[in-house]
Amino acid sequence: MIFRVVGRLTVGFFRRLGRLLVGTGRAASRHLVGALVVTLLIVGLGVSFVATNGYGLFTSSDDVNIEAPSSDVTSGQAGPAPSTGSRLFLTGLYRQNAQKIWDSLSPRYQASLISKQIDETVLQNRFDRIAAQVKKDGTPLQYSKIQMLGATDLKDKTTLEVYATIYRVGDKVANGDVQLVIDKDQKVDGVQTPTDAQEKIVAIVFNVDTQDTAKTDANGGTSAATTPKAGVGAYDSQVTKAAEDFMYGATNFDAGKIWDNLTPGYQKQLQDQKITQATIQQTFDKYRNDAQQQKQTIAYQGYALLTRISLTNQRTLSKYEGAFTVNGQVLDWEYLLFADSTGKIANIGGQDPLLNKAFGIGSQTSN
Repeated sequence: MIFRVVGRLTVGFFRRLGRLLVGTGRAASRHLVGALVVTLLIVGLGVSFVATNGYGLFTSSDDVNIEAPSSDVTSGQAGPAPSTGSRLFLTGLYRQNAQKIWDSLSPRYQASLISKQIDETVLQNRFDRIAAQVKKDGTPLQYSKIQMLGATDLKDKTTLEVYATIYRVGDKVANGDVQLVIDKDQKVDGVQTPTDAQEKIVAIVFNVDTQDTAKTDANGGTSAATTPKAGVGAYDSQVTKAAEDFMYGATNFDAGKIWDNLTPGYQKQLQDQKITQATIQQTFDKYRNDAQQQKQTIAYQGYALLTRISLTNQRTLSKYEGAFTVNGQVLDWEYLLFADSTGKIANIGGQDPLLNKAFGIGSQTSN
């Protein structure tokens, strides 16, 4: 009996649904314009619903609004959008929540920070130190705006995303830029802040570990840090990937390996001097072609790390020696590679005349 009733109800439901669809189709055929307008309105409402996370109904109260670049009026293309990793990182920065920042980082970058005695706990302690310091003055730290300035595609499916932040400490307003390297897994694989537009909170949390500097910077001062303070360094023999890749490129005439391991700031500095990956490769190729025409045998034989100096603010100076032969005569040149807190090469020096020519600098001699 029950199954018979359920069957009748089911048949009745589909019969009425069929009649409704047929009626709708007939109405639409008689009023095509009206039907098209209604369809477009329904589609528009659906897109708007998804884009606004259900008009805010499904948006987490912890989400941070990041202003993205507007679309390109000329091309009609939409501007870049923040990656998943950068959203999580910037939410952590906005909330001063080290856990969110740490979760946004790639395993490689986490390991790099841990090797420098920086982990999630250290990051949170530095946030808390800033908060405690400014609280004494009755001026709590509060971010008011985060804006995406743009994104640049790098090699190996990585991206450099640049953001501007504005934060308030009492009646004072400070701002700065944050550069995030995003890997192919949408994780933050590097954190930088340029010296000419330094984001003081990021600089403190990732680089500085003194309360006095934290107080000065958090209040918008400039004593911290466009040029990090010098301090006592330490010698070690730790090999870093960027330095090794750079040396491989320098001794194998591979400008790509060299360029990929420079900081964005150093790349920009070189580009301002009309020096690019292409011009560096052209210098290498011309050197080899000239050597062949002059029937000279010129070759790099190898290189080795002599020492590395760990400096303040997680910066390092790696000193290499390279072996070079010219028509059977053995020469050795010294290379100096200065790296910033991200591990990328921020400046170079040394005695290799070819490399110095490619970088537009005069040859240097060591003592």
